[in-house]
Amino acid sequence: MLYVILFAGEQGAIAWSPNFIILIATIIRIPFLFRPPELSDDIYRYLWDGLQFLNGYNPYSSAPSSIHPQSAFLLELRQHVNHPELVTIYPPAAQLVFIAGSALHKSVFGIKAVLIAMDLLTCLMIIRMLKNMQLPVWRSVLYAWNPLTVIETAASGHIDTAGPMFLFFAFLLLMRNPAPDDPGKRSVFTLKTLLPPTAGLSFSFAVLVKLLPFIFLPGLALLAGKRGRLFFLSGFIAGIFILSVPFLPDLKNMLNTLGIYMQHWEFSGLAFRMLRKIVSSGDIARYILAIIFMLIAVLFYTLLRQRLKSSSSITACNVIATFYSLTLCFLFLTPTLHPWYVLYLVCFLPFTVSAAGLALSWSIFFAYYVVIPYFFLGKWIENDYVPALIWFAPLSVYLLTNAARIFASNLIRPHGK
Repeated sequence: MLYVILFAGEQGAIAWSPNFIILIATIIRIPFLFRPPELSDDIYRYLWDGLQFLNGYNPYSSAPSSIHPQSAFLLELRQHVNHPELVTIYPPAAQLVFIAGSALHKSVFGIKAVLIAMDLLTCLMIIRMLKNMQLPVWRSVLYAWNPLTVIETAASGHIDTAGPMFLFFAFLLLMRNPAPDDPGKRSVFTLKTLLPPTAGLSFSFAVLVKLLPFIFLPGLALLAGKRGRLFFLSGFIAGIFILSVPFLPDLKNMLNTLGIYMQHWEFSGLAFRMLRKIVSSGDIARYILAIIFMLIAVLFYTLLRQRLKSSSSITACNVIATFYSLTLCFLFLTPTLHPWYVLYLVCFLPFTVSAAGLALSWSIFFAYYVVIPYFFLGKWIENDYVPALIWFAPLSVYLLTNAARIFASNLIRPHGK
């Protein structure tokens, strides 16, 4: 359906209002609110963490398996928490979301309700950004109505949906930032002076919901401009500090779990599985892929900075295009590729209108092939075919769409040219 919308929209045949888009987005999310998660059990860890804080305990202090539940409800909840032998891996801003959801209702319903509300706010901010960039509002449905967004937010209740909300809020603030070469704004304090540090604060929330958005820091710093860059980074650092302090000193335990994740976790990573077979070492494969990604990030941000030097300014569209490409590279190179990770790519689709990215947003569902034998047999069974199939779909769409463009351009090219 989204491909039909994409084609019709590009032909100028769609003129939906923002209210209609948000209404449909709400309607397709609500039914999942009242159902238990079926494709992932991460939300039970969210609820456990939130309830631990509300009961006066630091969620980073102890692993669930080492805690003696004070009620039958917590005892049953702990049975649903995955990896109970490990301290929570979720950063402080994510914990605030868990606390809010647990305070709203001491069940997965509360967590889901908060995440759905945040997701709908993301949809509204995408619409606002599209208007500011003079792009068609209908494009927002590529995120708002995307099945991956709906399932990972409303059905599974993954925290990854909260990160884009804070990221786009930072974008909106920086887009309203006075131009760095505007002499009228240099010595006069206005409310707009607070935009860069507030954007940095919002971005710190995005990073401490899930660490992946940290790769966007250089791009947002460039978008802030010369005058706003220092204030943006100051707001970011202050936000990291403010969010972390309430959970000290036990916050360091999260880093231990994160280290275990980075060293041992793997799932549906095509590049990792291929490279590991070549070098015969998972550790070496991880190091190589990390170095490759860092080099790619340096290249992308160098090109973005050169654009800034040549044109004296960069637009949000330039930055988002860079973020989209960088996220796509990250998803391909990461050893662990869960479906909800792709949400960070889908949120950029309304601005890039990438058919290949849209293909990845549905082909990633093949990663759930492990769920059936896991639920029925308790075995986590993987193979190399499914990761290859996940990436075959977007690659095929990319090649076909580019071939179609070349064919169409040759048809309309005047004879003799």
